Amino acid sequence: MRTRGFVTVLVALTCLIAPPAAQQQAPRPTFRSDVDLVVVDVVVRDRSGALVRGLTADDFEVLEDNAAQPIVSFNVEEIT
Repeated sequence: MRTRGFVTVLVALTCLIAPPAAQQQAPRPTFRSDVDLVVVDVVVRDRSGALVRGLTADDFEVLEDNAAQPIVSFNVEEIT
């Protein structure tokens, strides 16, 4: 009889301490995207091996299966 009372108290305490499973798990947000982006790193040197500076996106052509692809982002990084 004493064990049954202890089990009842233990179950009651567990219910008070642990919230229902539905309240513990919040739904995870889902993000979808339909963007294809390819990053191409390029180093341009002249015939003597010196870096060519001052280039812009208009100085490059990107082809995929012989079809020109737009350059949507162009960044120059100088690493010293």
